Amino acid sequence: MFYAKSTGGFYTPELHGDQIPSDAVEITEAEHAELMAGHSAGKAITADADGKPVLTDPPAPTREELLAQAQAARAAAYSAEADPLFFKSQRGEATVDDWKAKIAEIKARIPDPA
Repeated sequence: MFYAKSTGGFYTPELHGDQIPSDAVEITEAEHAELMAGHSAGKAITADADGKPVLTDPPAPTREELLAQAQAARAAAYSAEADPLFFKSQRGEATVDDWKAKIAEIKARIPDPA
């Protein structure tokens, strides 16, 4: 088994033949299994200075990514929780205040990232 820093990929001679990148380093099956287990647990696979694959913490999300996640979570909550109250208020089965309170609760529960 080989790992190539240039592609971030794993290669085997049986599958890839002579298409293995020139910077590939050999690793054991046990090392590969450990890397895959770590990746499944949320770690990133990167290369050290020698090109050997290592497990690292993934980079922290950017502010834009956090904002997009919050917006998506709010949209889902509005759809599942607030919209039904809005339509009930239109039919007289709930009040507009119930709907507004639900919107405020969702905004408090899912704040914009700082």
